[in-house]
Amino acid sequence: MMESYEVYDNRVPFSTFAELHWKRWKSFGDRAIAEDGITIFECSFLQNHVGELMNYQMKDLDAMKAYFSELLNTVADLSPVLIYLSHADIRESIERVAQERIFDDGGWIDGIIPYYESTPYGKKHNRVGMDGFVQTLMDRKEAELEIIASLPIETFVYECSGYDWDELWLRIESDLVLILGL
Repeated sequence: MMESYEVYDNRVPFSTFAELHWKRWKSFGDRAIAEDGITIFECSFLQNHVGELMNYQMKDLDAMKAYFSELLNTVADLSPVLIYLSHADIRESIERVAQERIFDDGGWIDGIIPYYESTPYGKKHNRVGMDGFVQTLMDRKEAELEIIASLPIETFVYECSGYDWDELWLRIESDLVLILGL
């Protein structure tokens, strides 16, 4: 039922995708500016969009930067802060996640690799198997970091390969207290 409303995975033309997200973020920004609070999004601003723009829409880095600049303008009055968690060893991270995400009908990795192989990006660059999946994620990370560097907002990139989530949270919290004046 909800599948008919999906706009990712090249289900709609890029112009429709971009307009829909611009309207959604603008609507959110208009509502949130009237509220006194902080909203945290997990991956809906950067990761999901880069995945679509890179893997399906085949946009180059300049086009992605322009897209994010326009999208960010819809919430600029909120003084957004972007926090990015980075892993130095993407393969190790994926192998760790694959061990955690085992389901009755198979593992997460058994579905995600074919998904990435089947994207226009995966096909164009012959990204096959675990090596192809990891290389695509490395490409995405490189694009994300370049996009982040181009954004005119406060951004923080944290290396979290040590998986010490308590220590990482304390670092994030300390930085947010400083910039938000909490």
